[in-house]
Amino acid sequence: MPEVIVPLATPLERTTRVRSTLLCASIQSLRSRQLYESYLAELTPSERADVHALTAGMWLPVDRALTHYAACDRLPLSRSQRLEIGTDVGHRIQQSLVSVIVRLTREGGMTPWSVLSRAEKLRLQTWDGGGIRVAKLGPKDAHLEWVGQPCARSAHFRFGFHGILKTVCELYCRRAFVSEDVPTNGDTLSVRVAWA
Repeated sequence: MPEVIVPLATPLERTTRVRSTLLCASIQSLRSRQLYESYLAELTPSERADVHALTAGMWLPVDRALTHYAACDRLPLSRSQRLEIGTDVGHRIQQSLVSVIVRLTREGGMTPWSVLSRAEKLRLQTWDGGGIRVAKLGPKDAHLEWVGQPCARSAHFRFGFHGILKTVCELYCRRAFVSEDVPTNGDTLSVRVAWA
């Protein structure tokens, strides 16, 4: 039986807010790939105005994230391009949101378990509601389940999260591998993480 490293918090509430920092990083990644204008074309005029007014560090209703990821889903991107964008977003948010944890864990010569054991704390920095459960499947093999996350229905969000998770884990190992498990419902993101 897998060892639960991070149990789900109870009571579990549906995600209601997101930090604008995450959306800003995602939009910057689109800009750097010359996809920004195509992305804006997928938005209504009022949604475009919201994007132009976006600044980092604010709490936004989760509907803003749903709108963002739905527009990204309509862009003709491959899975590997979405993973690259997620990896880029991981590098961008690592500089701000996870930098303290990275410094603390690097100093102690830690492993990807250091990050995975703090997954719920990291989630709390960017998302309000939902919860993360992490189980240890083997010495270098984990299962992560993000429950109550409505963005899990978005392919762009899921593959982007794979890239973010891979990027953060690779701070502590040579190579990390992230694959998607079949989710139990539309508001659950379920992934396996392994590393060498």
